[in-house]
Amino acid sequence: MEYRIKDWFAGKMTKVYEIGGPLQEVSYTGRTEWSRTYTYTLNKQEFSTIEKESEKAYLINCEFVNSQGTKTKMIKAWVPKSAVETVDEYMAREGARDQRIAEIGMQAYMEERKSAGLARHEALVAWAKDNGVKGVRVKMKRTTLIEKITEAGLKVPTDADLKVTA
Repeated sequence: MEYRIKDWFAGKMTKVYEIGGPLQEVSYTGRTEWSRTYTYTLNKQEFSTIEKESEKAYLINCEFVNSQGTKTKMIKAWVPKSAVETVDEYMAREGARDQRIAEIGMQAYMEERKSAGLARHEALVAWAKDNGVKGVRVKMKRTTLIEKITEAGLKVPTDADLKVTA
């Protein structure tokens, strides 16, 4: 069975490798430097296969592409199980998304997603205030809000617990 790494995690997967060969000219902040390194990022178009499985993660053999797009390299990497989905799950999710965009249009779809996210955030802020979490503000980031909730000794509620319908 083939698997795909979810986009939110794939963006975090970058490997830097030294290469033997001629020095490459690299420009950082306008200053020219010479380097023998390539930065490889995960090729999102390619599906991966699982080599090993642990309790919380998979060892996946996946294809990485260098920053110039000229070289590929097969690299084994440990990926959390929550960041992996089957090809069938990916196709079903993308198909549902594409169908919704066809129904209402891209602009309306983006607005729908934005309002759903804001509704979830507002519900979490309201829950935190109702439960006496100190220092909670409306404009606070979700990660900071979650930290404050856990510091107060409370369990962070899920969207289902908050009864968010957006």
